[in-house]
Amino acid sequence: MSKDMRRCVLTLFGAMLLAASPVMAENAPDRSEMPGPDYGVALTPAVYFVNFLFMYFSNPDNAANMPAYRAPIPAELATCLLANPEGCRYADYQQYFNGQSLCSDGNRGVMCRWKSECQLEPSFQHLAPPEFRSPDQINEPLEITHATRLARSLGIDEKLVLSPQEYQCLIGTPGQRSPDQDTIVECIDDLTNSNGVVDIPLSSYGLALDNPLQPSESRVRSVCAPQAPCLRMNKVLAGPLEELAAQCHFLDKFASLVVKTPLVRFGILGDACQSSSITSSGGACMAETIRRR
Repeated sequence: MSKDMRRCVLTLFGAMLLAASPVMAENAPDRSEMPGPDYGVALTPAVYFVNFLFMYFSNPDNAANMPAYRAPIPAELATCLLANPEGCRYADYQQYFNGQSLCSDGNRGVMCRWKSECQLEPSFQHLAPPEFRSPDQINEPLEITHATRLARSLGIDEKLVLSPQEYQCLIGTPGQRSPDQDTIVECIDDLTNSNGVVDIPLSSYGLALDNPLQPSESRVRSVCAPQAPCLRMNKVLAGPLEELAAQCHFLDKFASLVVKTPLVRFGILGDACQSSSITSSGGACMAETIRRR
């Protein structure tokens, strides 16, 4: 890999870990604005695109299981998470995942938008998951056709995608994985817990169970909550992922992903959004919205 390409890779990792300032100016206060519901940070555009690009690059089938729609975190659970960032007992809140909460309602003129730290320009915004319009859309996966179309829109072609052998090397073998590989696999699982993949899908909420094998005893939390795999993934991005790419002989593909797609840009903007969301929610890692009439 050339020095320039290597520098791009290192710039991405440093930017994702260090960028934490707002990326857009806050609009002037508006009397018609009020706080909207909270969402999982994984559904904010830039963070979603970073996750999607890595997923499709490593295994398109994983990207196809990312959520096609977003849904607000039930207000009752959001209140609990603010007091308990590590998670709340799923069994106590499962009744509220009923598809009744909506942020946008065109018939009544109610609209929601991300706070400034999580906004993205319209040219990319329209590619992000829209809010669900009917309960049967909640936790529905992208599916491979939509995922491939989105990948092409973001600059990924088939030449950038890892081969099955390269992907297997990346994630390792169960029982023999390194801690970094465990983190990668667990984060992928949290981001792809959609319908048809798990018994309790939560992907449209940007949430996951801390112990999917025992749902009755599990806590539900944001995928970037304290100690969650996708939060630990930031440390993997800081160097171990590049080392794995070298060990598995796909470093040139990885460098091309950084150079040929908006991954660096999304990484910087996504980190600002995630950092702000962690701060504003006391570690619960929920993205705030503003409701406008």
